[in-house]
Amino acid sequence: MDILAMLQDYMIVPIVILALLTGYVLKHCIPDETFENRWIPVVVTIEGAIVSLLITLFSGDIITADAILMAIISGGVSGAASSGLKDGFSAFAEKKDDSKEALG
Repeated sequence: MDILAMLQDYMIVPIVILALLTGYVLKHCIPDETFENRWIPVVVTIEGAIVSLLITLFSGDIITADAILMAIISGGVSGAASSGLKDGFSAFAEKKDDSKEALG
């Protein structure tokens, strides 16, 4: 099985969006002296795992160890995906800006 296809099964889009917003706030609203940017991927991964676990616990379904483990994994993958998504978009935007400068 392709690893990307497997990871897509574990991603939860609302958690990715929430983690993107959290990463943005941490990067742009908190000074670097207080919080280093290198910790943002760790924070959003942990945030995704916690949010997914809370959703699972309060969903009303039967709570099993397997459900808890899957919630933590899928939330962590979603949080980590938000960090990768932001980095990929930033690289794309910088490349596009460089192309405009070269043309103009």
